[in-house]
Amino acid sequence: MKIKNKVVNVALPIPLKQCFQYINCSEKNDIIGYSVSVPFGKRVLKGIVISEVNTPITKNLKTILEVIGSLPYYSQKEIDFFFLIAKYYHYPLGQLISKILPIQVDNQIPIIKEYSLNKDLTNHLNLIPKRAFKQQQIINYLMTNKVYHSNSKQFKKDFPIIKKLIDKNIIVYTKFEHKVEEIKKIDKADIINSTNKVYLNQEQKHAIDSIDHFNLFQVYLLYGITGSGKTEVFLNLIEKVLLNNKKIIYLVPEIGLIPQTKHRIQKRFNCPVYDYHSEIRVSEKKLIINECKTRKPLIIVGTRSTIFLSINDLGMIIIDEEHDSSYKQQDSFRYNARDIGILKAKIYNIPVVLGSATPSLESLNNVKQNKYKLLTLLKRASNLELPRITIYDIKNTFNKSGISDFLLNKIKIHINNNKQVLVFLNKKGFSDSLICNECGWISECERCEKFYTLYMNSKKLKCNYCLHEKPIDIQCLSCGSTQLHPLGFGTEQVQKYLEESFPNKKVIRLDGESTKDKSKFLNTLKDIENKNYDIIIGTQLITKGHHFKHVTLSALVNVDSALFSNDFRAIEKLNQQVIQVSGRAGRESFKSEVIIQTHFPEHSFFSIIKQQNYLDISKNLLKEREIYNLPPFSNHIIYRSKSINSDESYEYLMILKSFINKQNKNILTLGPSPASIRKKAGLYRWLLILQHDKKSELFKVINEVELFISRNNLKNKVKSSIDIDPLEST
Repeated sequence: MKIKNKVVNVALPIPLKQCFQYINCSEKNDIIGYSVSVPFGKRVLKGIVISEVNTPITKNLKTILEVIGSLPYYSQKEIDFFFLIAKYYHYPLGQLISKILPIQVDNQIPIIKEYSLNKDLTNHLNLIPKRAFKQQQIINYLMTNKVYHSNSKQFKKDFPIIKKLIDKNIIVYTKFEHKVEEIKKIDKADIINSTNKVYLNQEQKHAIDSIDHFNLFQVYLLYGITGSGKTEVFLNLIEKVLLNNKKIIYLVPEIGLIPQTKHRIQKRFNCPVYDYHSEIRVSEKKLIINECKTRKPLIIVGTRSTIFLSINDLGMIIIDEEHDSSYKQQDSFRYNARDIGILKAKIYNIPVVLGSATPSLESLNNVKQNKYKLLTLLKRASNLELPRITIYDIKNTFNKSGISDFLLNKIKIHINNNKQVLVFLNKKGFSDSLICNECGWISECERCEKFYTLYMNSKKLKCNYCLHEKPIDIQCLSCGSTQLHPLGFGTEQVQKYLEESFPNKKVIRLDGESTKDKSKFLNTLKDIENKNYDIIIGTQLITKGHHFKHVTLSALVNVDSALFSNDFRAIEKLNQQVIQVSGRAGRESFKSEVIIQTHFPEHSFFSIIKQQNYLDISKNLLKEREIYNLPPFSNHIIYRSKSINSDESYEYLMILKSFINKQNKNILTLGPSPASIRKKAGLYRWLLILQHDKKSELFKVINEVELFISRNNLKNKVKSSIDIDPLEST
């Protein structure tokens, strides 16, 4: 049968939004979703076929060089999903797909090798040395079981021995294509480890029972105070999905949260549980991508990029700590994994569950508009009271390394009672920088116009923005004085001070510098659980979902900067931060307390935070947003520009602003204004905020701006990007 040539659209990994047409001359009639190799100018690129085109073949059209693999990479449903994402975030489809799957997977029909003994040999054991015990074991196994399959768990371990027997012609093998798996009915006893189930209270049971349609799209917001047992609700929902032969995506905001989440799931279920994130090996990613194509139930615990995995039989998406800004990619392709997860659930027609003790105002507003269904856990699972909050005024008090005498005495009381203490400080390093006592010079990064952070442990100055490092200055670069001293304090300095104050107690620091080795970090968490440390010092890393059951005191030593920030989200973030840190204390049967040090105890924020009623606090914040017409009651889009010349970066946005104001008088344009870090990595950064009640109006303007930019070749002057639904407006 002759295959009729067709014209297809191919998405290529280049910064252009259009797709390119090629002729399909392959034996495969339908290649939608396949990876293909095509000529593009003088280069050969790999892309994805996204659609067929009803157009006549012309001489100008080039032919696809190769159709890669025996199976398509993506289904039509997934291509539609990617198309919607690219359209929403105004990002080239080809580049988006290349970022989603940055590694080449051997997308072939799985081949299994079947190993057996050579039938022409009569006495196999006499053909190998007597001391080759492992070879004898393999032969004995084959004599009993007849065949050895290459997909068995033991095969990889035994393969070096099997290869020796193949070389001797004692073992032979044949190949056969793996047949499509049949869906088998799963028995509950096979997949559920019932011995690890725990007692559920009425709130938890109600939340679980409220999600009873697993083949229907619905967004559920599970709001539960810290320690209320949200994870147990997730585990019970996972059980229901697994028993229906489905797969689950379980998102967490940080890599550091994956080990403990994965461990809890593995204790409960006898099924594959994979972790997926930026730091796993390429070979592991390939394995997971291929496993997602199988028809067996499994669970993938991962960070934001996990949401793009192509998964057959997806049954539910769980997004834990849904409020966390880490779900938002802040450079290049600026997507929000939470929002994409909701879109994916809608396309797959499955439920998505958002969980948090401090839900975002956007999610709470969606509940108010009946877009999301709210499920609440208002009591701690152990029926314990929330920790008591003390606001301590540190004006006119003695503080060393950020720790007041009052807090120091409180720490002493708790650790002497054989309990643990958590100290939160969102500043890495030993100090903010170095300052000259004689002339006031401060060590500053020339590439960022930001101070270097002093790291005493590694004996270096490091810019936390462009990551440039240099040796510690021994002389002032302004006056030559050697009287240089630390300015401010960070986690390293707090650790040093507390180790000196409590020489017989163990202090551990958890921040971005100390947790780079993830296996070591996991062991550290186990040591904390086993009470091998008395005091835990950390940045925001420790606020996210960790269960420190012996902590009875949580302390926040430096929160004042957020009270007067020019970011309208600052109070919301501080509110979430305080409640999350507070929630690490008193999670078991111990009385607990929280101490917040501040120079401004009279600030209105502290009067409401002591109530610890997050929903009431959020209602007040939403009212303020509504009064000032800020998100979620309006929509923001930010144009960002950067250049080695500050004037060029500014002028670029001024040109865009002038064009927008002429085209659409209803769009509010704010700026251009310098970014909060005006100069970063040698580039001057400016931003232009667009605001409107209707997102459709903003998208209309964006399309007009893109045409304007391309016609006037403006992108040749500066680097620019667009940020849809930004979380950072400074």
